[in-house]
Amino acid sequence: MLLVALVLFGAASALCAFATSTGELIGGAGTARRGRVGDLPDVAVGAPTMFAQEERRKAIAIMSAATI
Repeated sequence: MLLVALVLFGAASALCAFATSTGELIGGAGTARRGRVGDLPDVAVGAPTMFAQEERRKAIAIMSAATI
């Protein structure tokens, strides 16, 4: 799921970079957002194994702040 979300986000970001109209840009941005939202649960679930107990709260706070 994480890989699919990241590929979707990357492809949509490339579409935004090469957009020639406002509609393409808006569509690409919406698709990129869907891809970004798709990888959040995977990161949140993996945080307990990726970070030590004393760093876990800070890591989740940074991840949450970055997605606003």
